Amino acid sequence: MNKSTLTLTKTLILMGTFMFTSMAFAQTTGGTGTTGGTGTTGGTGTTGGTNTTGGTNTTGGTGTTGGTDQTACYEWDKFPNERFNLNVKTHSPLSGGTGTSGGAGGTDSGQAQQTAYSVHGKHVISGDNSSNNFMATVEGTVVTAGETSGTTGTTGTTTGSTGAHLGLLAKWVRGDGQTADFVRSVTVDCTTDEASSTPNTWTCESRNEFDVYHGSSRLTKVDETQDQACNAFEDSQHRANAGLTANAMQGISASVVNSNQGNQGQNSNQTPMQ
Repeated sequence: MNKSTLTLTKTLILMGTFMFTSMAFAQTTGGTGTTGGTGTTGGTGTTGGTNTTGGTNTTGGTGTTGGTDQTACYEWDKFPNERFNLNVKTHSPLSGGTGTSGGAGGTDSGQAQQTAYSVHGKHVISGDNSSNNFMATVEGTVVTAGETSGTTGTTGTTTGSTGAHLGLLAKWVRGDGQTADFVRSVTVDCTTDEASSTPNTWTCESRNEFDVYHGSSRLTKVDETQDQACNAFEDSQHRANAGLTANAMQGISASVVNSNQGNQGQNSNQTPMQ
């Protein structure tokens, strides 16, 4: 009887072990159709996988938003000795546009697609020779509407406003090193009918932090390989030795100086210091 009981016990243990093993095998994590397996979170075609957020063909990937930089150097007609040499890079979409009637090549009665671009570069004031150039950094933004080149843009035409806006801040601080400054930053606000982030011309207004308003002006794109001022760079030694001083600015029309100083009561729209 004890022998029969022992045999029965062994049989039950073997049956239980077999059933437990079978259940564990069928439901083990990593099996087909389970967490971590094919077609699940972390697998192919899912979050983190190919063709998904962070993967190939997504925002920031090749040929998409955040792609190729563009450079453009502009001459300032109001201040012929000054240049803005800018790097313009796609930042983000602002609007996908409204209305789709008309189709490709047709007329869209809504607003055009808008895109924001980040701008970084330099503002150069060119002196009487190539060794007497002054420079400060620039940052800003371009917003385009209806751009049709590159990876952004609209198909057909739109009855909404198109073109581009540019905002620049050239960051200048120069003084005697003790109590007085004689050069300050300049803000430039521009528009164009060209639906491009680097158009051929910008129509602008500007002012500096001396509260001098410059009136209307125009920025015109030039060939930086042929324009020496576009490639100018001011090192620390030049700044320390020459400096951008009132004397150094004699004979140079500059956007960064206080053209009202010593001329109280005159119109602030006058041409800056000669």
